[in-house]
Amino acid sequence: MPISTPLARHILLRGKTSARIIAVPLSRPLVPLARRLGNETSISSPNVLGPLTYYQFQLLDDLKARQKEGVKEGRVSRLASWAQSKVVGMWDGFGRAEGGWRLSVHKAGERYFNSIDFEEFALKSIDPTLGPSTPLRAQKKSFSENRKDIGVPDLLGVGNVEVPSHVRIPLLYPPSVLTPDLAVRELKEYIDNRIPHHRNRFYLWALLTPVTFPLKFIPIIPNLPFFFCAWRVWSHYRALKASQYLQTLLNSEAIVPEPSEALDKIYKEFPPPSSTSPSFERPNQHQILLPQGAISALVERFVLDATAKVELERALEQVKARVRIAGHGYFESSTMGR
Repeated sequence: MPISTPLARHILLRGKTSARIIAVPLSRPLVPLARRLGNETSISSPNVLGPLTYYQFQLLDDLKARQKEGVKEGRVSRLASWAQSKVVGMWDGFGRAEGGWRLSVHKAGERYFNSIDFEEFALKSIDPTLGPSTPLRAQKKSFSENRKDIGVPDLLGVGNVEVPSHVRIPLLYPPSVLTPDLAVRELKEYIDNRIPHHRNRFYLWALLTPVTFPLKFIPIIPNLPFFFCAWRVWSHYRALKASQYLQTLLNSEAIVPEPSEALDKIYKEFPPPSSTSPSFERPNQHQILLPQGAISALVERFVLDATAKVELERALEQVKARVRIAGHGYFESSTMGR
């Protein structure tokens, strides 16, 4: 039956999006993980450092973005925007200070900022309210039956129609490094690991925030512990909601792996060394797949902004640090100076 009503057409249009996810593998273990663990059931393990990948999430539904233009913000959104602008203004003022405790606090804060997991920064870039909606699976069910499920009067009158899923978000990956199944599997485990992490940190900082509130009564010095705790609560909350949103998209099979020749070309232009011999005595030994010089080429080829370049550089440095902390070192690309 053709879908002719405005509401039904709107449901179909909601699925139209230019969203995409770019998977950028940064390191891989030299010894295959399945051989190290003795099975092929998991990509990651608490005792073994698995593959590390940076994800560039570009999840913006064009229709939702246009609909939000000119829409007045709600009270909560306005309050959050006001608080954020006040904190940013205060923090910038600390950075412009000519010496003293303000400048010292600013430098320490910047060092901490750069130590935050690169995965958290990537997830916080997602706004689920502006992303593609969860796909509606094809079904033979009338809108009259649907409104009974949620207790809404039957005012739509669209009849018994089949509403197919039109949401398709490509997961771009380099085919010389990943297979389609592995690309999706790694993204799934990435999300499965981040959800409990951000949930636990959210509750932790939420419990600590009220404890710092009385410090506001100390004269002269601003209540930096309170602002810090509140910021960490908000940051983990955003990352948690983004992780849950991605999990929903994956479960709905809206994210589809798609090989990218453009991305693969970058890995071929900056190849890792081929003379490395893996050692089973050093099971966490990793190979860095993407050198520093490749980041500019990647940003230019995929027309990414300056923020993406900074995040990629931060991610690469953190990956190297994690491998060093694992105690087994890493091999870098022979084209590091390119």
